[in-house]
Amino acid sequence: MWHYTPYVILGSLGFMAMHYARNCITNQVVHSYLIVAEHDKSNTLVTLQKAIAPRIDTIIREVLALPKGQDDAPRFKVQKHQHLTLYYPTTYAFDQQPSLIDAIDNLKIAPFDVTIDPDCVFFGDRADTLVMKISDHSGALHALHNAIKSKLNGLQVQYKRTHKNDLYDISASERFTYAPHIGLGRILLNDTRYFSDSEGAIAAIKERIESEVFPFIRSLLTTDNSKIHVDGISVGDLNEQQKIFEKRLGA
Repeated sequence: MWHYTPYVILGSLGFMAMHYARNCITNQVVHSYLIVAEHDKSNTLVTLQKAIAPRIDTIIREVLALPKGQDDAPRFKVQKHQHLTLYYPTTYAFDQQPSLIDAIDNLKIAPFDVTIDPDCVFFGDRADTLVMKISDHSGALHALHNAIKSKLNGLQVQYKRTHKNDLYDISASERFTYAPHIGLGRILLNDTRYFSDSEGAIAAIKERIESEVFPFIRSLLTTDNSKIHVDGISVGDLNEQQKIFEKRLGA
């Protein structure tokens, strides 16, 4: 069972799934879901996280001139689950959850490999989440994303024809162009007590991370440890904060 960390999954999307939600127009119960690719590279990513977290914490402390060991100081919070997101169907009609699971279960795609790109980026509305880009040289990951998107878009058309309203919010689900990535963690810079010039301080922190931590990450990645084998798909209910379905690719 997954226990999601909501800010990691949804922070870049600008809103958070609540345990119980209704569509404000139709008053139907809706849930948001996260469809992710299951992969075999958690160990490599955890090693990266453990290596960079203290370095980033030191940079934050030095830029803000904070005393060492200050427990409530801004810090780098690692992401517990290294999700490789495929699609995010938001505010999906809860009573239609079986249609979502059936759509994923009926996919016929073989396992494939992708690669952790050595380039890191800051991602999200606040650009405070550090992610590793994923190189999809074969195009298999994008093909899987597009297959899921096509199936759910088709369900949307069918549902709207019958019920005269949306099955889910496509505009929110497809707000960002699909750019495969895996999050390492988020820089917690919310506490304004530490920022007399927040924009300047944040810019200085990011500049040092880019110049000092990014090269270090690149030095840790090799041809062997950067390859990711994708062999499954799973669906998580963000309102219930649990995995509800998992499928092995090729099955």
